[in-house]
This record gives sequence, structure tokens and C-alpha cells, in this order.
Amino acid sequence: MAGLPQAPTLAELRPMLLCERKTIPRGPGWHFEIKYDGYRLLATTGDAPRLKSRNGANATTWFPELVESLATLPAGSILDGEVCSVGCSL
Repeated sequence: MAGLPQAPTLAELRPMLLCERKTIPRGPGWHFEIKYDGYRLLATTGDAPRLKSRNGANATTWFPELVESLATLPAGSILDGEVCSVGCSL
């Protein structure tokens, strides 16, 4: 549509990175998560999903099950998140 700003592409974006704190931030605008050890990735959705690491590496082949799931979502979204394996031993 005319007059709308152009959305950034996957190549132009970098994943958000951790900002460590000793205490949990409070107040409007703060969101926090537990630090897991994994891969911080950007992902595109739709017919040809792609995954990009925080260093810019093409991570699409690293997680085929995730790519398969991303293909089922409507095209046009870019997701930012941590891919990690969580296990427990009893």
C-alpha cells in the first residue's frame, strides 16, 4: 500500500540479545525471561521458512522439525526466540 513503510527483511534484522540483571526489572515496558542455553534465532514463516542465527548463519538445516512447523504458519511473519532443549532427570 502506498505510504506504508517497508518492513525490514530477515537479512536486515538481528535477534534480541540477553541483558543480564541481578534483579528482575519492574515497571511498564519490561519483559523478562529465564536464560536458557540454546540458539537465539530469527525465523520466517510460510512456504519457504528460514532460520538465521545471531551471528547471521543460515540455521535452516539445523532444526528440520521447526522449519516444518513454521511452514504451516501464514507467510510474512518474522519470529525472534531461543531454541533450546529442556530435559530433566529423575
